[in-house]
Amino acid sequence: MKKLLSLYLLACVTIAVPVHAQLVLHVGNLSSFPDTNPGNGICITILGSCSLRAAIEEANASPNGALPDVIEFSLLPISAGTAVINISGSGLPAITDPVIIDGTTASGEVILNGTTSDAGVDGLVLGAGSDGSIIRGLTVGGFDGSNGITLYSNGNEIQQNHVGVSDDGTAYPNRIGIHDYGNGNLIGGVDKGNVIGLNTLNGIYINEGISTRIRGNYVGMDFDGNNIGNGYVGIVLFRTEDATVGGPEMQYGNRVGYNDIGISLGGSTNPTVRNNYVGTDEAGNDRGNVLRGIKIEGRVGGARVGGHNSFGNVIGFNDVGIYIFYADSTTANNFIRGNFIGIDRAGRDIGNDIGIGYYSYTITTTIGYPPNAAIPLNPEKANTIAYNHAEGVGFYGSSSSDAPATIRGNNIYENGTLGIDLGGDGITPNDDSDFDSGPNDEMNYPDVDRAFYRAGSDEIVVEFSVSSDDFWADYPLTIDVYLADDVNSGEGKTYIGTHLYDVEGVADTFRVAASAISWVPEDYVVLTATDAEGNTSEFSPPAGALGGVGSVAERQPVDVPTTDVALDVKLSAYPNPFQGQTQIQYTLPEAGQARLEVFDLLGRSIRVLVDQQQAAGAYTARFDAGTLPRGTYLYRLTTGQRAQSGVLQLIRAD
Repeated sequence: MKKLLSLYLLACVTIAVPVHAQLVLHVGNLSSFPDTNPGNGICITILGSCSLRAAIEEANASPNGALPDVIEFSLLPISAGTAVINISGSGLPAITDPVIIDGTTASGEVILNGTTSDAGVDGLVLGAGSDGSIIRGLTVGGFDGSNGITLYSNGNEIQQNHVGVSDDGTAYPNRIGIHDYGNGNLIGGVDKGNVIGLNTLNGIYINEGISTRIRGNYVGMDFDGNNIGNGYVGIVLFRTEDATVGGPEMQYGNRVGYNDIGISLGGSTNPTVRNNYVGTDEAGNDRGNVLRGIKIEGRVGGARVGGHNSFGNVIGFNDVGIYIFYADSTTANNFIRGNFIGIDRAGRDIGNDIGIGYYSYTITTTIGYPPNAAIPLNPEKANTIAYNHAEGVGFYGSSSSDAPATIRGNNIYENGTLGIDLGGDGITPNDDSDFDSGPNDEMNYPDVDRAFYRAGSDEIVVEFSVSSDDFWADYPLTIDVYLADDVNSGEGKTYIGTHLYDVEGVADTFRVAASAISWVPEDYVVLTATDAEGNTSEFSPPAGALGGVGSVAERQPVDVPTTDVALDVKLSAYPNPFQGQTQIQYTLPEAGQARLEVFDLLGRSIRVLVDQQQAAGAYTARFDAGTLPRGTYLYRLTTGQRAQSGVLQLIRAD
């Protein structure tokens, strides 16, 4: 027995393959010839130099030591700015040992062209054993029956590649650009995003992975905003866990446009979608996805679309900004918070046809704040939903089993039809006792008797009642009060307070200190009712005008132009995003009256930092945010008839 064990141990020692120091393999020809002697640490083909196939074979055959092997392209011959490596037949071998493939080392664009490969062949495959690999700076395309890049391993980085399209816009379509089956992979990154377009099906498809991060990519558009839309969905999360599209700061966001659907969340648990531009870009241009901006479908639970204002996605020019269809889960609520839907961070009109559309849903979704939650003035988790051509939030399902959608604290205004439409059919009149089976149980809105300013107590007063029978609606009801955008539209533009309502049909009164809010005598108010289950009503008809004297002058809404007449100045802020204080730098080309002012997204003046005659030269002004809530603010420098604006991101702990 001892002899047999000795022979076994000897055999194990004999067949062990030693690890080696890091290899740097230099691809020097465009052929698909194999390595002459894989595992000897030297990459060479019968042509006397290394091919990409040979480099992968050598890296696979030589197990890594402390560092992965590197495949570089500095010796690759470049013609007219490109080097095309034609991948034919059965394709390249799968990568089975960690490796860094760095196309940025070439003097031009390196294109892996799969148009002559067999059907179903993938471009680059990170197979089992390749955990921690990096693929950087390549163009991968032409694998129209399969995937450009496929990941079966974990902890990899896919960065700075063009997938499905070359740098000059030439189409090299794959069926799917990047198909990820692994865990913990990073696709893109800050200043390291991929350009993914013209693939016939999907740009990025995450299939059952855990903790995938998708950041800084251009999906369906290139760096210049040109249309390179993928054939169906830009980014798909399918049965994933804890995946993130975007991130906690703006620089993590993806730009997703010109696809049929921008981002699809299907059957996923705890997906996060933050700080992306979906159907538009930073300048407010139309990059609309044909059908949906963000689609939530299937058994999705714990989704976080947006967050605080500083986490919100900017969603515009799509058919439906956020589309919810059969969002079903037994485990968790879905949250839509802090997004800009139909309007961008600078207040520009980027309207979708419908802002948020519900078509069938069987789990509670929170748009803004959940039932019974306290809402601060200037709510930092509010969505801003404006300028959409039809409904701001529209419901089209009719099943009595539909779960509630709670809509509280948002800034909803200037949409084409209703701010909230239960049924997609216009105003749903209140009915006796509120026995309904439609969306949100067609919850009755509050009946407002009158709304006015009371000078003696310096407060806004709203007298109202709710006719919902407590047999059909779960009491207590949460009554949210808003300043309306105008008397005709009657949408809730600015949240001003909440009142708890206990007894059906009884007259009640809401009061708020007039000094606590920004208002003008011509303002009207609208109300919503949310029952204890989370069903929110439509907005009540507008009531007012409030009368009185309005707020103090510095808190009144002002007209912040969406298009400035550019100054010949340098205007910037650092740090930005910032946590408490930031410095705003500007340079005046000539002497004049300078006014530097900070506004919130509703156009209300927050702080005047400078208002004085100044000589030509460079200046710095300090902005201390104090107790202001996190979110997006505008800063604007005016001199004479000219103005220039910028955007500030105030960050606080989540």
